[in-house]
Amino acid sequence: MKLSALVLFLLYLPLMLRSQIILTEVMVDPIGSESTDEYVELFNTGSETVDLRHWQIGEGSGLDELLSVRDSTRLAPGQYALVLDPDYLADSARVYDRLIPPDALLLTLSGSTFGSGGFSNSRSEAIVLLNPLGDTLQLFVYPVGSAPGHSLEKVDFSAANGGGNWASSRDLFGTPGSLNSRTPAATDIALSSLKLSKAIPREGETVDLHARLFNPGLSTLNRIHWQMSLFDEGEYLSGDSGVVDLQIPAGDSLSLDLPILLTRAGQLTVVGEFSSPGDLRPENNQQTLAFRVDYGPGLRLILNEILANPRSGQAEWVELLNADIREVDLSAIRFADAGDTVALSPAMTLLRPGEFRVISGNPDLPLQYSLDQALFLPVSGFPALNNGGDYLSLLGWGEVVYDRLGYTDLWYGRESEAGTSLEKINPGLNGADPASWAASVAGGGSTPGYENSLFSEVPVTETAVTISPNPFSPDGDGQEDFAVLAYQLPVESALLNARIYDLRGREIRLLANALPVSSRGTLVWDGKEDDGRMSRIGAYLVRVLARDNRQQNVFA
Repeated sequence: MKLSALVLFLLYLPLMLRSQIILTEVMVDPIGSESTDEYVELFNTGSETVDLRHWQIGEGSGLDELLSVRDSTRLAPGQYALVLDPDYLADSARVYDRLIPPDALLLTLSGSTFGSGGFSNSRSEAIVLLNPLGDTLQLFVYPVGSAPGHSLEKVDFSAANGGGNWASSRDLFGTPGSLNSRTPAATDIALSSLKLSKAIPREGETVDLHARLFNPGLSTLNRIHWQMSLFDEGEYLSGDSGVVDLQIPAGDSLSLDLPILLTRAGQLTVVGEFSSPGDLRPENNQQTLAFRVDYGPGLRLILNEILANPRSGQAEWVELLNADIREVDLSAIRFADAGDTVALSPAMTLLRPGEFRVISGNPDLPLQYSLDQALFLPVSGFPALNNGGDYLSLLGWGEVVYDRLGYTDLWYGRESEAGTSLEKINPGLNGADPASWAASVAGGGSTPGYENSLFSEVPVTETAVTISPNPFSPDGDGQEDFAVLAYQLPVESALLNARIYDLRGREIRLLANALPVSSRGTLVWDGKEDDGRMSRIGAYLVRVLARDNRQQNVFA
């Protein structure tokens, strides 16, 4: 009886082990050296620890015994064993060390490499695993053609080693000593996608973050932990987290909507992370969504000056002014004319309150106008501005419009030379109203990056001329040698004439003849007549006439 029992035990033992120790992963075509970086992974599917001492592995034409790396060859239930090439242990690169979990059993070979010369990459070979009795417990004929550096992984550990149950690893270098990327985990939740409920939301809006969750695991999920964080160019803005009790059966999907308050405009990023208790594959729990957020329509970013007809050798440009109380990120702004729309900047470019920024397609513009480089923003694809008129807009990424106008050459209000810009009289005026614009009266024809020459703080309602000092004494003693004539006009720009007469009504000096001026300004008389002679002591008259070419009005 004892002999029979012993014989039955010996016959049964190999059958038990055959279903217990399995091949689960092989690296036959590593990125690194094939003499060091091939490996084979084993797994104990049973409930008993198995000692792999004197077990053999190979590719049919050559077999090697399994040896310990850390003084143990005992493989516990549910534990992975990783069989490494002997030369890998002496290699300085050791590319798999960061991937191998500390609880994996590390083994190596009695020979110098797997089989008679390593695994072939050009033809299929059979990998075999033998127990100490010489029984073949595992056999896998691997296919060729996998991407270099991607191992072959067994998908279903309970199924046979047929070709349909193996697949190329999703991970570069494979998953040595850990759960295969192709094998369903007992508990797993995957974040399939993230998107917003609105394509281009606006600053201050609350929108839904739409998360699509998938259960690729083997068991039903009952509780979901979620966390989301909002960033602007790496700067943390806000975040929230919570727990949701719901059921996602194995193989099913579910959508979850989470509200998110968008506290800033620009190019933002939200990071969403979803997990479930016991999740064995956390690497598929997180996704990042980049999206654009517009400012609200009340943003006071304005078109402030336009040069559509430059002098020869100079470039067209448009001046922007931030008339708002907050910084504006110009990467969230687009510029358009009647035919083209372009982004102002691919990266965050902040414009502080009260600051100007000149945009142009010509990178040499600062040299052409002695413009501070900090006030200039080159714009790729900047559209050509039409001399006779064009439609210009400042837009968000969605449908919001911050400023828009349609200028014509009549907006100049007078004949103007090339190189003369259109200036807005005051930032608070309606930019679409022709009366808000006129030709620049600056000496150089424009004021890129600086306050407009026509700028008027308070609208003028009447014509006035003052003289100071009065009287004055042009005797060269350095005191009161010049008379300053200050004028104000009830128009934004005009052509000014100013003449000095003696008491007999004779004109003795022409101070200004059709001089382009803004609503306020000054003229200086040095007491001399037109021929250069000093005028006699006495009283004189000043006559000032201003013609508004736009309305053809004359002010005296």
